[in-house]
Amino acid sequence: MKNNIKNGIKILLISCIASLVTTSCEYKEIADAEYSDQILYMPGAKSGIYRVNEISQNNAPYRYRLDMENKKVIVPLGIYRAGVNNKGNVNVDIIIENQIVQELIAGGELTDEESGLTSEILPQDKFSVPSSVQIKSGEEKATFDLAIDLQFLLDNLHKRYATAVKIINSNIKINEALSYLVIDFDTDFLIARPGFTYSSEKNGTTVTFTNTTAFGVNYKWDFGDGTTSDEENPKPHTYPSLGAYNVKLSATSVTGEVIEYSSVVHLWEDITETYILNPGPFKRSDRPTGKVGILQDWSYTPNVLASNGKGGYYLENGGVMDFYSSSADLTNAKIYQSLQLPQGAYKIAFTPYKFTGTNTCYLVVYKGSELPDINNIENNPDVLGSYLWNEDVGEIEQGVEFSLDSNQNVTIGFIVSNQAKSRLQISSVNLYR
Repeated sequence: MKNNIKNGIKILLISCIASLVTTSCEYKEIADAEYSDQILYMPGAKSGIYRVNEISQNNAPYRYRLDMENKKVIVPLGIYRAGVNNKGNVNVDIIIENQIVQELIAGGELTDEESGLTSEILPQDKFSVPSSVQIKSGEEKATFDLAIDLQFLLDNLHKRYATAVKIINSNIKINEALSYLVIDFDTDFLIARPGFTYSSEKNGTTVTFTNTTAFGVNYKWDFGDGTTSDEENPKPHTYPSLGAYNVKLSATSVTGEVIEYSSVVHLWEDITETYILNPGPFKRSDRPTGKVGILQDWSYTPNVLASNGKGGYYLENGGVMDFYSSSADLTNAKIYQSLQLPQGAYKIAFTPYKFTGTNTCYLVVYKGSELPDINNIENNPDVLGSYLWNEDVGEIEQGVEFSLDSNQNVTIGFIVSNQAKSRLQISSVNLYR
């Protein structure tokens, strides 16, 4: 019995050893199996042209980093190898292949749609790349830097530059479609372009500011009343009173340079009812026998009365100022009134209602008791302010500021030329101080 047990144990041990030996042999056969060829490529080429045109947010790496000590813009690039086998050191040569850039320029692929700027070839003495890099055995990638002369870029703001980096290796296959990378560099993002817009309620002292800065990383607001803010978009700001305030916005560029933008924020007092007669919704002076009528309290040229002796008023939206002719072009038509205003700063504005067809409309403030002709507005010394109606702005109040050095008589009004059956209507006119 004991002999049978011993024999069984021996057989079991032999089986285990045999199994281990077999497994070891099979593993060795797998390890020595033939691997697929290695293939080299540049991963950045997968996305097409490698555009460096934005700031990095919160100083996080984007497509560049700044070496301020050496005055360089560093664009980090990489080379990868694909395939199962990553054994062996691989030396990869790097060359500049600007024939590719020239072809892209000729094909319009390096022209920015928004600015219309076409990239130029980056001069080779203004940047550097290593002549070769090594992917070390056991690793799948190697990185290298394209270093561009920062001062050259700063000296050439509002330009774009491009170059093409290509990889070469005579021993390992290269994916030709991903063998080169075109770097397109927009210099504008290096310097902040600060700006802001603002809005406020009529006769109100609370202003909402909107930061429109491009390429800024930090901000400082000076609201012109002794208060400041470091917020990118500050909370609505309340001023102590109506009036004019010089607001400054400082934006820090990625290079550390601080650029300042300033604009006068004028909180106006609405004085329309004091000075302007029939400011809108408009009233008519004739007996209401139809939708077209004669505008009350406003002066006008005869061609405004283009509809059977009536015109200037239309019964719509509670009553609007109307420029229209059904049978002929309306040329140099004027609707206006004269005001006696004291010295000071003013804003005259209107709210549009309808703009159909082809129209040219000026809002004009003029010295004296008349308005100039439509071809005598620009560069006219007696024009205190003028505004060409921009229909793209929409149905929101728009106008022009002007100032008077002394008490004087001025005429405010509209000068319009339009094609037959075109129509231009205004909901209201307002005067602010």
